[in-house]
Amino acid sequence: MTAVIINGEHAATLTLNKKPVLAYEPSYQSADAIPLSINLPVGNTAFAGSPVRNWLLNLLPDDQDVIRFLRSEYEVPSIDPLHLLDTPIGLDCAGAVQFCPDDQLPSVLAQQGGEIPVSENEISEWLRQYPIRPLPPDGEYPDTGFSLAGMQPKVALRQGAGGAWSRPWGQLPTTHILKAARSDHFPDECVFEHIALSAAVRLGIAAPPTDVVDFDGMQILIVERYDRTSEGLHRIHQEDMCQVTGRHPNEKYEYDRGPSIADISRALRASRAETADTNIDRFRDQLLYGWLIANNDGHAKNYSILHGAAGQYVLAPLYDACSWLPYRRNRPVSKIKMAMSMGTGFNLRTCDKFEMLEQFAERLGQNPEVVSARAVELADSVAAATQDAIAKLPTIPYDEEAVERHRQEIEIRGEQCRQIAETAHAQAVQARRNKSSGIQRKDASNRSARCQHVGVRSRKQCIRRQHTDKQHRYQ
Repeated sequence: MTAVIINGEHAATLTLNKKPVLAYEPSYQSADAIPLSINLPVGNTAFAGSPVRNWLLNLLPDDQDVIRFLRSEYEVPSIDPLHLLDTPIGLDCAGAVQFCPDDQLPSVLAQQGGEIPVSENEISEWLRQYPIRPLPPDGEYPDTGFSLAGMQPKVALRQGAGGAWSRPWGQLPTTHILKAARSDHFPDECVFEHIALSAAVRLGIAAPPTDVVDFDGMQILIVERYDRTSEGLHRIHQEDMCQVTGRHPNEKYEYDRGPSIADISRALRASRAETADTNIDRFRDQLLYGWLIANNDGHAKNYSILHGAAGQYVLAPLYDACSWLPYRRNRPVSKIKMAMSMGTGFNLRTCDKFEMLEQFAERLGQNPEVVSARAVELADSVAAATQDAIAKLPTIPYDEEAVERHRQEIEIRGEQCRQIAETAHAQAVQARRNKSSGIQRKDASNRSARCQHVGVRSRKQCIRRQHTDKQHRYQ
């Protein structure tokens, strides 16, 4: 049996097998209790099978080499990857959830935790060996571990007040994610992701603070975790949109049977009334920004919700966002394939049309005039926001010519998208006016018909009166 801890409380018990079973603890069942998922609400009902299994699989790394290594290192006998949650990696997952064997629960809850210092050189060596060895090279990891989804080499660490790094254990959470480029095919990937997220903040789109550093000749992106409090002492529960919609992690792209914009919009609208509209606005802006910078990896696992008290949840800040323009090489921009369909297809050839914004608005359930106006606003500012982010890059080695080309491409694309959005906005305004005018014409037509009807009725009444008068005269 596996204990499930949420926000430091024993929330549920999990039976790990091919069809796992989740049962909430009676002591955890209150109105303010945060569920593991909005699809697995707190209550007396036990949940089993694929809804539970898919949710748990989305916590684990996507790279099967990493999974195999972790099974070997932690001597997990079962080939089922879910049993890794019974190892130290289950103690620091995305959100506020932790896992441990049932018999270890008292000691885990009693531990306040501690830290094992780690140097910058150790961090760079750790990331260089990923995924061959996704654990610290020294092999010293008593009660330390973390689980992060995705394919990119990354580690989760804790940063102290003085900037020193450590591997936390026990109840002490990690505070930052450190990422390296996936391979030599993506040079300066950390720089470009930093530019994208920094520019998003300048556009008014929430995104976590990031920095790019050079540790022992390795370029590393540092991302402050948004699922941790600013003091770094508490976890905030979250789940990604594959978990929200009950999908397997292999179904994160819409063209691979993953959630669509409409699917996610419905889930966001199901939140409380005071947050539903805000959630949709944030989702709209994140998707529009992805369109502007050609972020082709905006799949369902890169959108999440943060849980609050009494069933309230909000869309998480933008994360894992990066332009594909620096890596398209000789392929036309129009052939870049997006993770979700905003228009009639997935590539930018079908997205870069004014009709797309009307279709996009329909999937969001928003007014096309509002959506296109916001698209104009973002497109008009994206070049300046990107330029400002580039101007504030740290003094580390990177390809300055490539970054300058990227700035120019964003400027060109921003202008193209602005023209598309302005056309869409003009069409939406005209459609509203036509509709309003059509209603007025219809009202006028109805009034005329009523008048004609009244006139006919009056004539009939007049004829009856004349006939009656004649009868009276003859009598």
